[in-house]
Amino acid sequence: YKYVNWELNVPNLNINETKKISIDVTNLGEPTISKINANITIIDSDGRLVKRMKTSSENDVLARETRQLSADFSSVGLSAGNYKAYATLDWDDNSSAKNASFKIGTKNVNVINLTKRFEINSINKMFVEVSSNWNTKIDNIYADIYILDEGKEVKKFKSLNSDLNQFETKRLDAYFDTNGLEKKEYGLYWGTNTRQFFRS
Repeated sequence: YKYVNWELNVPNLNINETKKISIDVTNLGEPTISKINANITIIDSDGRLVKRMKTSSENDVLARETRQLSADFSSVGLSAGNYKAYATLDWDDNSSAKNASFKIGTKNVNVINLTKRFEINSINKMFVEVSSNWNTKIDNIYADIYILDEGKEVKKFKSLNSDLNQFETKRLDAYFDTNGLEKKEYGLYWGTNTRQFFRS
């Protein structure tokens, strides 16, 4: 009986990047397998088929031998987000299917949480929790933080610098000096985009 064990390997990648999708196949049966190849389809998070591809082929795979199939996958023309790769492996008169999830990243960092309440007339340690959508390390990231009172900037400071790994979520520490501010509600801004409000 011609039986195989196989693993589908799909890496994360960035927009406008090409990486290799690979399939490691081991012949667990006794007979030699004449030919192995696979077809791969890429599905986006809405369930739409966005790409089809064929892998390389391997011939005359002996018992207990492992071979690798591969296909170059380009993300050109695809949006950042979550995807699934569905692979159908064919060997002689047999076939089986597997799938794997992966991400296409874009160089964007989202603020997902931050400190919102502070003590007046003191130096407050705060955090800004950020999440990377990029499949590459981002060096020396920091937050520019603005405090506004009825649209007028009254304080500006920045967080400590940090590195952010691919698709990582991390807290950036900052220190907010509230001396000279009243006990009231202010607007807290990250960069140029409104994120949250806090009451001090």
